[in-house]
Amino acid sequence: MTTHCLIRLATDADRPQIRELLRSAFGQEDEADLVDDIVNSIGYLPDLEVVADDGGVVVGHVMLTRAQIEEALPGMMMRNIPAVALAPLAVHPSRQNSGLGSELVREVLDRARILGERIALVLGHPEFYPRFGFHEALSYGIMPPHEVRSDAWMVAELAPGGLTEVRGTARFAAPFNNPKYW
Repeated sequence: MTTHCLIRLATDADRPQIRELLRSAFGQEDEADLVDDIVNSIGYLPDLEVVADDGGVVVGHVMLTRAQIEEALPGMMMRNIPAVALAPLAVHPSRQNSGLGSELVREVLDRARILGERIALVLGHPEFYPRFGFHEALSYGIMPPHEVRSDAWMVAELAPGGLTEVRGTARFAAPFNNPKYW
């Protein structure tokens, strides 16, 4: 279980610590760059970015960003269905496998439900995310925006009926279009 961390909204003052956490957790700059790019994009949802704070030290981070599912309709029309995308999730290496990552995911998905979000998407570990209600998205007719492993491409219904008659291709916030993030 986790060790007495405060799960709270991220603030601008947390940015340097979030960046360092992402570098430590992933061993590279890409995820830190992605978060910076997201925060500076129109896809950023400040009410859906949370950190785990242990006495003023950020030891965990997760965010949801604006996404949509584009469905082609007859007559060359498109229907855009709002969704959120979970990425990235990071826990300091010293805290991994403690339950903190699960606590962060539960918190951010609960916040999304409260705000009325109906669908969440994730490209992530197929052994981890199903515990939060994620299932293979292709089985629902939801295509990824880029070629990815089918078992890692997942969707969760955040509200009853959220996935009813939803089909199409997911579109994420602009920073995700950079190939280095896929």
